[in-house]
Formats: sequence, C-alpha cells, structure tokens
Amino acid sequence: MSAFKTMRLKLGASQTDFASVMDCSQQYISYIETGDRHPSHEQLTRLCRHYVCSFEDLGYTCESRLIVIPLSRKTSITTQSAKSTTPKA
Repeated sequence: MSAFKTMRLKLGASQTDFASVMDCSQQYISYIETGDRHPSHEQLTRLCRHYVCSFEDLGYTCESRLIVIPLSRKTSITTQSAKSTTPKA
C-alpha cells in the first residue's frame, strides 16, 4: 500500500475528500495511490496545509518547487547515482 493511501486512511479521509482539497477527480487520487500518476507540488501543498502533514508523510519529497519525487523513487535514483559514479576497477 502506498504511503499516500496509508496517510489518507490514517486521516480518516476518503478519496473524494482528498480530491476536493487537491482540486482533482477521485479517479486521479486512485491513480496516485497505485503509482500511475503523481501529484503536483501545488496539490501536495494544499493537502499538507489542510490536513497538517508533510510531503514525506504522503510518500513524497520536494527537490524544488517544480520537481516532486516519490520517496521510493528517490531512494532508487540515489542508489543508481552512487553506482554510476563509482569508478570501475
């Protein structure tokens, strides 16, 4: 289960509740929870302000205002970067 969905359930909110705060459809929330889509910085900010939580609580990190990365992907990107910068013997 995604951190996004886990947090939504922990908050006692429905997909429709999240969609209303994020100004999107319930279907879009479903796509976020399955990893098929990712919310924008603005959408996450609205959600965090409304529910008083962090991007990390929802499973995301913010590299800049324009780039929102799922935490699970950031870990794999960091690991890949470390491997690519390691000199080969």
